[in-house]
Amino acid sequence: RPGPVPRRRPHRARHEHRRARHPPDLPRPQERAVRLRRQAGGI
Repeated sequence: RPGPVPRRRPHRARHEHRRARHPPDLPRPQERAVRLRRQAGGI
């Protein structure tokens, strides 16, 4: 190739930004249901 090739930006940043939108510490409905079941004593 003649001349320097411009480096391409990594695509990771794009979807990483989209993922960082909602906080990860939000309780999922699945986990909440499992917690309620454990409290009731039935596994």
